[in-house]
Amino acid sequence: MKGIYFSTYIAGGGELVEKFLRQDTGAGVLKLLDGLIVYEAQKTPDEIRQLKYFNNSYKKLAVLNCRNFDEFVRKVTGYLRSNGKQVWDELRHISRSKLTYRIMLYDRNHPAHVEKQLLTAMEKWISNRELVDRTSPEVEISGFYRSEGIGYLGLKLNKHPESKEIFHAGELRPEVAEILVRLADLTDDEIILDAFAGYGAIAAAAQGRGKFRQMWSMDTDPEKIRLLRKRFGKDKRIIIRQSDATNLTDLEKGTVDKIITDPPWGNFDRGINISRLYPGMMKEFVRVLADGGKMVILTAARDVLEGAAATTGQLEIEMRRDVLISGRKASIYLVK
Repeated sequence: MKGIYFSTYIAGGGELVEKFLRQDTGAGVLKLLDGLIVYEAQKTPDEIRQLKYFNNSYKKLAVLNCRNFDEFVRKVTGYLRSNGKQVWDELRHISRSKLTYRIMLYDRNHPAHVEKQLLTAMEKWISNRELVDRTSPEVEISGFYRSEGIGYLGLKLNKHPESKEIFHAGELRPEVAEILVRLADLTDDEIILDAFAGYGAIAAAAQGRGKFRQMWSMDTDPEKIRLLRKRFGKDKRIIIRQSDATNLTDLEKGTVDKIITDPPWGNFDRGINISRLYPGMMKEFVRVLADGGKMVILTAARDVLEGAAATTGQLEIEMRRDVLISGRKASIYLVK
């Protein structure tokens, strides 16, 4: 059964996620906006939930042309008044456990206030206010007004814990790690390296893909090494070492097929001199990288990375995609 969905992703990553989406689902892309893609796919909501490079995905209810947010609210109100039973049926169809729901509207990505009386009326049209949970529902009915003058109303397919509960400062988001790992195009017989493993987002994404023979997951911080061992200790393919990226003594020359990493950007690790770190790091990466190998690197320190790559005299930047990560400009590099 075909369905129309829309998903959000890191700004600037449209070309990458569109490619992955077509590979995974054969979807027909209906619209590609910065940070949002609308598509038709012969996939169930459960299958769409498994697309880990998206921030969130939604089953489409309506697309509404609006001149401003107030008009969007009026059109959402009219849609729910006329189609409440249909929305209720859709909610029950995508529910995976005990159904509860809430309605949230967003004005250009920011949660917007909706008058309590109007919200109560919307809930009544859908379910006579049964199974409403405005705090922690199973499903969210989400409405987004965008600056292009268009609004999207859909059923949110993902339920994530609050970011402050599960992410540390500077920790790589799993959807970003998934994009980096997908870009590396891993195969079953490869050895891969993350020299700045942090809390293990890249290792988790690679583990989820399942396509590698061995992974070296390294960091200089003993506490992060402890957490990595706790998280990945049962996977014998993942080797965890406390190590300096500028002196990878555990690795012989030409033994790594892919390097996927997120080195310090110079904001959360202000004690690190990235002008010294990056040249040493790239020199070691060249040493351990096998012939025909490649690197996928995420950083906001663009000039420093590009200068360090040029200094080696052996590397070519094949691709650079400028993205927005947690409000900061950064770039994804594919280097060979």
